[in-house]
Amino acid sequence: MRNQLRSALAKFFPGALPLLGDDPMELRDALAVLSLAANPEQGRRLCQSKIRANLARHGRQRNLELKAAQIQAQLRTPQLELSSPKVTSAYSDEVSYVVRTLLQVRSEVAQLEEQMTADFREHPVAEILLSPPGLGNVLGARVLGESGDDPCVVNPCSVTSPGNRPITFGRRFTSSSPPTSDLSDRSNRLVDRWPDATP
Repeated sequence: MRNQLRSALAKFFPGALPLLGDDPMELRDALAVLSLAANPEQGRRLCQSKIRANLARHGRQRNLELKAAQIQAQLRTPQLELSSPKVTSAYSDEVSYVVRTLLQVRSEVAQLEEQMTADFREHPVAEILLSPPGLGNVLGARVLGESGDDPCVVNPCSVTSPGNRPITFGRRFTSSSPPTSDLSDRSNRLVDRWPDATP
């Protein structure tokens, strides 16, 4: 639907195209602005304070003044002047529809993510899956969903790479039996399988 919105804007409101960008945060800001100004005339009338307030309402926290000024300048650039007001109105209705749909989808995704995070945090292996760097609630839940959570079938400690081992609590070592790296364990198992192999 992002491409649909881009296509509609290109036909009559090209000054709003740079708002879309490619980053999710840029799309968030674009939807905040286009929900107030779905056509060039509305965009030209949009004041900076209203842009800033709506950006904040949709989740932006940093550089509000600077971003609002940039958006206002973009909206006031020369636009395509269509000869028929009815055509402009039709394109404006399409933009409004796509913006409303995207906002609704984003809202529902956020609600699902919040519920998924709460359920994932209650899982007994959540702390293990969250311990590798860069693995948050969403990716951790995805790893759990793809690997399964049956302790008789899947060892939750095996879902990460040897270089990014998570914290574990099931194994204890003493000074007389120091831990062995996963790579060494794996190499030893390979040697045991092929006795003729030279280490």
